[in-house]
Amino acid sequence: MTNRILNGHLSSQERSKYMSALAEAVKAPDLPKTLRDLANRFVERRRTLDAEG
Repeated sequence: MTNRILNGHLSSQERSKYMSALAEAVKAPDLPKTLRDLANRFVERRRTLDAEG
């Protein structure tokens, strides 16, 4: 759901908050590896999209 929110129109502060939440999910040892991997894919994809402008 976070990825869908990030696809919308957000202020840079809101975007930063959601990206931070995804980054924390990537590092959370209590989450299953499949969820951490999925969160990591979303983080990498958003970074790519944001870099493209």
